[in-house]
Amino acid sequence: MKGRQGERVRLYVRGTVLGYKRSKSNQYPNTSLIQIEGVNTTEEVTWYKGKRMAYIYKAKTKKNGSHYRCIWGKVARPHGNSGVVRAKFTSNLPPKSMEKKGQRQKGVEGRMSSFTGTQQKCKACEKTVYPVELLSADGVSYHKSCFKCTHCKSRLQLSRYSSMEGVLYCKPHYEQLFKESGSFTKNFQSPAKPAEKSSPELTRTPSRVAGMFSGTQEKCATCSKTVYPIEKVTVESQTYHKSCFKCSHGGCPISPSNYAALEGILYCKHHFAQLFKEKGSYNHLIKSASIKRSAAAAVAAGTPATAVPES
Repeated sequence: MKGRQGERVRLYVRGTVLGYKRSKSNQYPNTSLIQIEGVNTTEEVTWYKGKRMAYIYKAKTKKNGSHYRCIWGKVARPHGNSGVVRAKFTSNLPPKSMEKKGQRQKGVEGRMSSFTGTQQKCKACEKTVYPVELLSADGVSYHKSCFKCTHCKSRLQLSRYSSMEGVLYCKPHYEQLFKESGSFTKNFQSPAKPAEKSSPELTRTPSRVAGMFSGTQEKCATCSKTVYPIEKVTVESQTYHKSCFKCSHGGCPISPSNYAALEGILYCKHHFAQLFKEKGSYNHLIKSASIKRSAAAAVAAGTPATAVPES
């Protein structure tokens, strides 16, 4: 795009045709839906309102052979919330039947097949998902409008959602179900209802996921309590709660890539080096680790631990 200051210039952008005039009963004659390349929001589309648009295609006639034709139009208004516009042309765009049999036209019209011929189905509603409304998470396709929490129905984002066996949850409700209850079979409690007798037909067999959460035998190496997958940290074949994975000397936060351990006791690298410099060896740390392990075992067994002063 070149031009002197104050001189009008032309800006060229590309677009993809998403829909054509289908029948005589169409309430928008001579119009088509256009996806402007690089435009994804209603705010961006608004800028193009009233701008001129040209549909260029290759036509073939018996008399003149193949040659290019142009149909002019204008952007009438935005369509939806995904960057699509409705453009009004001087005539209807040519239907797909104008294509050469067994061969697709090149350019904009040819790319329409990627929208009409897709076989992808939405995981939530089992209906066809077209690329303009496709949202893919963990290799599963959804409509953008169907990608929402199963419990509260709020719209989810790819950066903030949780999924278990294809069931979508927002982060708060996922933690409420799996972290606190520890079971996939437990649902959110609804308002109190009259007591009903349970029938054998309504009894559900626990799923594989329920076994993962309620039947786990993994225990935290620090507090000896059950560790569920959502709060698990594993280092050197030891399992910890995220809240328990910290320096035993100063309570400093540590990470699996930045920590020190001696006899199963965790330290941040700063305090680990400081304790070594004070005594000149690790003997006192080994003795301290033994005392802490004995105390933890006594607490887990329910017997009082005798305090032993560290040297």
